[in-house]
Amino acid sequence: MMLPHLIAFEWRYHTRRLTFALVVSVLCFMAFMMARTGFQANGLPVNAPYPVMQSFGLLSLWMLFTQTIFTVNGVLRDDEHRMRELVLSRPVGRAQLVVTRYLGLVLAGFTAFSLAAGLLMVIPLVMPSPGDPVAPLRVASYLSPLFTLILPTLLFVSAVLALIAGVARTAIATYVGGIVLFALYMVTALLVDSPMFAGAAPATPESLARAAWLDPFGMSAYFDQTRYWTPLERTTQLVQWRGRYLGNRVVWLLITAAVLGLAYRIVPLGHRARAVRTAGPGSSASRWWRALRGRTTRVARHATAAAPQSVYIPVPPTLRSTPHLAQLVRFEWQQLLGSWLFRVVLLLFAVVTLIEALSSLKAGEYGTRILATSGRLADAAPIGVFGTMVLLFFAADVMWRERILRVDGLVDGTPTSSASLLIAKFAALAAIPVVIAVTGLLVAVGVHLASGGQPIKPTVYLASFWYEVYPLLLLAAAVLLLHLVMPNRWVAMLLSVLLVAFIQQGDAMGAEHPMWRFTAAPRVRYSDLDGFGPATRSFAAFMAWWTTVAALLLSGAWMVWRRGTDLGFVRRLVGGWQRGRGAARARYAVGVWAVVAGGVGAALLVSTRRAEAWQSSADGMRWKADYERAYRRLDGVAQPGITHVDVRVDFEPTQRLARVRGVLTLRNQTTQPIDTVWLTVKRDVQNARFSIPGATIVRADARFGVRTVALGRALAPGDSVHLTWELTLDRGGVRAQSADIDVAANGSHLTMLEFLPTLGYRATYELIDPRERQQMQLGAGTAAMHELSAIDSLVAQQHREGVSPPWYTVHAVVSTSDDQWPLAPGDRVREWNDAGRRYAEYVVDRPIPPRFAVNSGRYAVVRAAHRGVAIELWYHPSHAANVERILAATTRTLDVMRARFHPYALRTLRLIEIPNGWPFGAFAMPGVVYLTENRGMLTDPRTEDVDLLTRRVAHEVAHQWWGHTVDPLNVRGASTIVESLAKDAEAQVVASLHGADAVVPMLAYDHDRYLAGRANESGGEHTLVTVRDQSHLVYGKGALAMHALRIALGDSAVDGVLRTLLSREGGPSGVATALELRGLLRDAAGTDTDRALVDEWFLHRVIHDLRADTASAVADGAHGYRLHAEFRAERVVTDSVGERVSAADGERLEVAVYGAGARADTLLRRDVVPVRAGRLVYDVVVGELPGRVEIDPRLLRIDRERSNNTRRVTVRREAAPVVH
Repeated sequence: MMLPHLIAFEWRYHTRRLTFALVVSVLCFMAFMMARTGFQANGLPVNAPYPVMQSFGLLSLWMLFTQTIFTVNGVLRDDEHRMRELVLSRPVGRAQLVVTRYLGLVLAGFTAFSLAAGLLMVIPLVMPSPGDPVAPLRVASYLSPLFTLILPTLLFVSAVLALIAGVARTAIATYVGGIVLFALYMVTALLVDSPMFAGAAPATPESLARAAWLDPFGMSAYFDQTRYWTPLERTTQLVQWRGRYLGNRVVWLLITAAVLGLAYRIVPLGHRARAVRTAGPGSSASRWWRALRGRTTRVARHATAAAPQSVYIPVPPTLRSTPHLAQLVRFEWQQLLGSWLFRVVLLLFAVVTLIEALSSLKAGEYGTRILATSGRLADAAPIGVFGTMVLLFFAADVMWRERILRVDGLVDGTPTSSASLLIAKFAALAAIPVVIAVTGLLVAVGVHLASGGQPIKPTVYLASFWYEVYPLLLLAAAVLLLHLVMPNRWVAMLLSVLLVAFIQQGDAMGAEHPMWRFTAAPRVRYSDLDGFGPATRSFAAFMAWWTTVAALLLSGAWMVWRRGTDLGFVRRLVGGWQRGRGAARARYAVGVWAVVAGGVGAALLVSTRRAEAWQSSADGMRWKADYERAYRRLDGVAQPGITHVDVRVDFEPTQRLARVRGVLTLRNQTTQPIDTVWLTVKRDVQNARFSIPGATIVRADARFGVRTVALGRALAPGDSVHLTWELTLDRGGVRAQSADIDVAANGSHLTMLEFLPTLGYRATYELIDPRERQQMQLGAGTAAMHELSAIDSLVAQQHREGVSPPWYTVHAVVSTSDDQWPLAPGDRVREWNDAGRRYAEYVVDRPIPPRFAVNSGRYAVVRAAHRGVAIELWYHPSHAANVERILAATTRTLDVMRARFHPYALRTLRLIEIPNGWPFGAFAMPGVVYLTENRGMLTDPRTEDVDLLTRRVAHEVAHQWWGHTVDPLNVRGASTIVESLAKDAEAQVVASLHGADAVVPMLAYDHDRYLAGRANESGGEHTLVTVRDQSHLVYGKGALAMHALRIALGDSAVDGVLRTLLSREGGPSGVATALELRGLLRDAAGTDTDRALVDEWFLHRVIHDLRADTASAVADGAHGYRLHAEFRAERVVTDSVGERVSAADGERLEVAVYGAGARADTLLRRDVVPVRAGRLVYDVVVGELPGRVEIDPRLLRIDRERSNNTRRVTVRREAAPVVH
């Protein structure tokens, strides 16, 4: 048969080209980097099925480039080489031709990806990354994604691109096809917040299920299947051909078949095919000629009839012979921006931006809406990602159009200067990101107008245009040069892609300093409080540097501009040094810009080193390791504790500078005298000075910021001494990395960790990652939390010496510019103005846990007095939409906690808004709650979803009891006391406002949070008494546990337990532990079943597998309906052996019946039913038509898959005969 030979020919055609070698090189390089860096391993073996699948998912995105190249080569080569008629003269039918060309490019792509897969498989075995575990080789882990993920996607992508290329007969249309597929990926990634998409938020089960069918690349369906897989399952289990993953692959294969069928029917062949246009009348070529011809000129005639190639002989341009530059630029813009293909791209980008903008307004936790702001919506437009993609594809058309149309000889023969041609081409490339950005920002403004929210700030949109577009303009210069230098457009395109990859991921390759990655600069983020923050100056400085580099690149492009048919780079480079006056100007420009770039680069390097000591990640690891080696000997050495802080902080907002000075009272709480004190301050402080009466600084270690102070007289147990210190924090200047935002132009939030010296060994400097510790040859690190076995000794030590570090009192004087308010914890004693500055004095006269912050900002304030507590809310003046709700939530929380436990301990409770950029939505310190503007203050008050704002405020206010009154012992499980009990308080406040039923939707999020976090935990799952700070446990499982125990034991019993804990362990002498809480709950339990339930939640790792099997009802006359439903119930216990599945016999589970139709959400009845033999049989009579039944409706158990807990009721009008 001829077909196999034709397919083999196509495969050989593709695989023997230089472009195939480059494609394989790129894919193998990506595979090598992923294997070496442990991409998405997260503690799993790098060759485990789960990280391998994610690696293949990332590789699959490269199909958009590889298959575009193969498609243009395979489908359009007959037109480009004028071979179509010759090919069609052979005895090859339509079906054979379509199938041959299609399978040829599919096989070429599959070959390239197979080679990359082989390298991905081999690298972990022969070059393992230090510290990354490697499992025994399992070939199926690589074959499975290759055939279930890569191959179906390859078939679809190739079919779409082949259809577009076959119909349009142009390379640029094929590029647009690649962009369309990329946009489809972006849309599905945005819909599910895919982990493959940078900056994505955690996906919800609903969003994953929605997008599992929409994603042609299949990764959304894979994430949907593996979302709750445990680390063991992710290490051992391959993707399963079932559920939505199977459906996704089948659906997109059917779509592929439909696309191929369409291609077979509509792709023109023979005389109907629209070949690539040549220089006929009205063609692009003829328009080029008319544009370049200008006025009639006399061109030197050369006898070249017998010459095999043309040689460019320059005609000196004159004012009369040179076409106007504006005319050339206008022509290039017409060719690019006027094409219907570019308009399709713009429309597509507008749709993507619209989806992203609308999604960004629903980006709050639990899907709550956020008020529209200029900063949020300007950031929503994916200008950088999409603009880069379009630039890379369209550059191949802009730079190679004349050669594809075969009019390059005409153009080269005109007296138009190379500089004019260069400027016109660059103007065309520069127009791409400009038009993309304008389109995206107009869509964002439209969404802003339609959504309401905050007032539109045009300056924010204009500044976002600058931050997004300018780097792309510079990138256009580099792309232009690559297309000039390379003799092949596909080589130039791939190199351009590699350049972009290096810019984005070069830090993983060792080029961490942004000066070594073209167009890289510190990231700029917008905040209503602080504007674009401290990085604006650094961004401008780096853009100045890259501008000089881009100018140098353009000058080089001018010098080597391609003219004539001799396209060799070396000969053009030599010609650039030998040609006439234009070449001399180009050489001069290269020299000038080389000098300027060198000078600007040197100045930038000096400036960045002056502002901060640049340190690579490897240097940082060495620094931490060296600190540990030098000072870990101090761990456990007796040091005094701080019992009083008297501090003065002077903010200089316009300079982003803070000056700190004060006096610390140090008290020896130990049982032995102390003669030496080790003081440590952070390395970024300046002008640090310390003094203790009678003491001498015997050693100052500048590298680690450690001062060794010998006391003049040993500090006896119980004695105190005063430490006077001062330092400066400067966050201004040009920096090579993002600057700290704690000292801001508006909205400073400076925590004591930044300016208070620590005494003794600073364990937080240690490396935490086990792989890094192994790489630096360090043993086990200092435990951040003690093991449970140390409880008795720690309790005895604390009773003997007091809490360490001790609680302290605070006296603070804060000053700032006269347009801002200085803030600190405690009671405001006085405030005054002096010399154009505003001052305020604060006092905390009772000991608080050792954490506080000082603030400065241009705030509005609302004050309220509630049952003896002065409440203050400081917020941005334009963020007043939620002020009343925040105050209401605050007072309600104070009332709920007072009624259940005891009144708030301090006289003042202050809530302060701080800028975006902090890694939390809200944070509580003694007497103060901090709310970030985007995750608190800007919650849309019009939303009807979960009352997120009340939850957030209630949670943080509750920390005044859990964390700041009861400050648990520093052992495992401490976070359960602090966070799980605050989650419990949060639920009680919501229930008091909205009813108990409002708590269940909240808990559904916590339920999902626990299962998703559990899947990502390496090293085995902890329990609530052994947890360190795993958020999925203390926020997720902890909330579920307290909810279930309240229903099982009763509200009064649980409240009694918590009152006991507060009275027994409140204050600086408290030693609360999660084990103690578990014991108190067991004591409050009235039955063995309830005590076992307490242990199950606190000591064990138990989830359930509940499922509704059947549900039917029979009309029973006047009695209503007799309902019969059956459920399945299993327990899954995880221990050191693994997972053990058993029937949940003996448990009593809730079953709920809901109405039908308009009463679908109406609860008809709820019962507790025992489980026998793994099944739960439910027979009841309901008074009205039932619509559905649900097992465990109030989330009293953790269920692996809740989507199958509900069953619609099938209703029969007559009773079936009873069979005996």
